Amino acid sequence: MQQKRSRRSRRHRRPMPPWLPLIPTVLLAAGVGLYYGATDGFYVPSESMEPTLQKGDQFRAEVWHSLQKGPKRGQIWVLHNPRPLDDNGPYLVKRVVGLPGEKIAVAKGKLLIDGKPLEETYVREPIKYTISPVKLGPDDYWLLGDNRNNSQDSHTWGPAKRSGLMGRAFVLYWPFEHFKWL
Repeated sequence: MQQKRSRRSRRHRRPMPPWLPLIPTVLLAAGVGLYYGATDGFYVPSESMEPTLQKGDQFRAEVWHSLQKGPKRGQIWVLHNPRPLDDNGPYLVKRVVGLPGEKIAVAKGKLLIDGKPLEETYVREPIKYTISPVKLGPDDYWLLGDNRNNSQDSHTWGPAKRSGLMGRAFVLYWPFEHFKWL
């Protein structure tokens, strides 16, 4: 009886499709393509994003999909440095706080969007400078470092154009003890 079962099970086995072993290879290739094609690696060049990001932290930024969708308030973005000859290098890492068409101001230690204070849990301390109201154009974004009083950002060089934005930071991966989704 044992022999009959084994013969029967061999007869009913279906042959493995020839493409089945290719699935892991295709998935690996897609993952590598997304990692190197749709994202890019960056490091934090200064203390301007503390406490969220530390100087020297390394992270990945979406450089294709996020540019299609555009920035949203609160997201951390990489942008071309408007002053590339300063000590920060060719790009900066800042948080988007102002969107096209909004009026930005800073008064009494608070960032104001269209006259209303923006609730910000990620900033290190109250802002020590003031900014008269600035109306953002249709292609303008206001980007600030989380360490507001120690950051070269839109409060020093004005609004950033969308064409100067490189991608949205989405994962901090090094050093590993700082790992987090952004």
